[in-house]
Amino acid sequence: MPSTMDEIDEDTRTSVLGGDVARRGLLALAPRSRISRTVGLATLSFVVMLLLSSATLLAGLVCVVLVATAAWMVWPSAHTDRSRLDRWVVRRQRKWRASQGWDCYTHPELLHPGSAGAWKLPPPIGRVEPLDLSDTEWSRLFILHHTPTGAGQFLTVLMATDGLGAGLWTDAQHASRQQGFGALLASLAKPGRWLSDLGQVSRTLPQDFTEHSALLEAQLRPPSDSAPATVRAAYRQLLASYDQVVQQEAYRCEAHRNYLVARFDLTDEFQLAAARIAPAPAGWAKLVRDELVQLIGRATNAGLGHVDVLGEQRTVAALRALQSPDCPPDRHGGLAWSQAFLSFRTTSTEVVVDEDGESGGWYTRIASVPPRGMEAARLGPRWLAPVLVNLSPAVVRTVATRIRPKPARAARADAVKDATTDTSAALTTDAEGKVDDGTGRVMLDSSTRRLVDLAPGSGHAGAEWALFIAIQATTKADLDDACRAMDEAAADSSINELDWIEYEQDLAWPAVLGLGRGVRW
Repeated sequence: MPSTMDEIDEDTRTSVLGGDVARRGLLALAPRSRISRTVGLATLSFVVMLLLSSATLLAGLVCVVLVATAAWMVWPSAHTDRSRLDRWVVRRQRKWRASQGWDCYTHPELLHPGSAGAWKLPPPIGRVEPLDLSDTEWSRLFILHHTPTGAGQFLTVLMATDGLGAGLWTDAQHASRQQGFGALLASLAKPGRWLSDLGQVSRTLPQDFTEHSALLEAQLRPPSDSAPATVRAAYRQLLASYDQVVQQEAYRCEAHRNYLVARFDLTDEFQLAAARIAPAPAGWAKLVRDELVQLIGRATNAGLGHVDVLGEQRTVAALRALQSPDCPPDRHGGLAWSQAFLSFRTTSTEVVVDEDGESGGWYTRIASVPPRGMEAARLGPRWLAPVLVNLSPAVVRTVATRIRPKPARAARADAVKDATTDTSAALTTDAEGKVDDGTGRVMLDSSTRRLVDLAPGSGHAGAEWALFIAIQATTKADLDDACRAMDEAAADSSINELDWIEYEQDLAWPAVLGLGRGVRW
């Protein structure tokens, strides 16, 4: 199963996701979080003021101690973007959410704080409700309106797809569909498109044989009471042995569910264009519908198979199934939006999702893939296959991605800056006779490749991406085993680091639910 450039022919289109093994620029290792930057700048300003007001030896020693302490607190370590101060703040925030009850959603009528009764959802989900399109011509559309605190409003629509094919497909066929999907993303970056970004959710879980067993039971006729005892015993043995076979096959067989999430940011331009058509929400729905028509056509041409826009019941069923494997995604009869979210409670390392809120449930751990976690390898069209299909079916997992296209001109400007920095660093290294450990070459290859891909007329565009993986098991021991198996499978997919999110599991959880979250959660 080819996953890198060395294993596929030269005509196969490849991609590179991140993979930069270091940051660029003079301030490459500077603190990235707002809190660390603020503390660092405040300390530096105080030191400058102290030195200007006093030139004594004591003042100098105080400044040295302050600078060293601030650097120790706010500077991120080599293997992570978070400083000691950031990690401490995250733990304190986790304790505060626990004290407020935000991390323990136990009843479907719990109100979001400050919502005045408008949104009856778990606080980590944020404020979201369906658009009321009952009196419009777009009443068949089911569109979610998100109004998160401290962030811009947006709309999302959930769609089901067949996913990429498997079986006897050749590498060229897979590569052709990868190119089609790239063309789809590039089209979203063009001016005049309202679709902000596109998400994909792939769900892998054991095969559900319930319908098969029910059909078999309906077809079989038990022997009559007057039949010999040996016949009745043979019939019972037949049922028991067949049930055992079904259970064995259920452990070995897996089912895949694939979804697309279309997100529309409610920018001023979007709302003005919608207002010229009809008052909100009908105007919003008209723009969303037009975008979905184009998206479905391009997605079908890209090889994603049949794309189906989900209504209320099927959307709710999909959301419930993504939370708990006990909720089949196809059993959507009678479901309403008020039933979309199950009860959950959290610890510092996992989310426990319950259907009844009292006992049982599924333990869930969530990992993100940081840009530094991707190897700087040229990835083939099936690079994620080890994560999606090669694990044991007993490992229930969800792989959620979000891609926000960036216009080619803006992406090209970033690539020019990076290529200039990398070229200068390479020339300096050669002039000084230093031996490169491979970092400089990887960085230069990456920026140069982006410049080639983004050349005017190429039709390509840049992108910001986020990748999250959720693992679920019924016990903590099984969850630990599944996480270790996922680490190994990720390494086979050119992912050299999975950032298992601790103390923020409740906040990261919505990123894998098909709600358009995940780039800046």
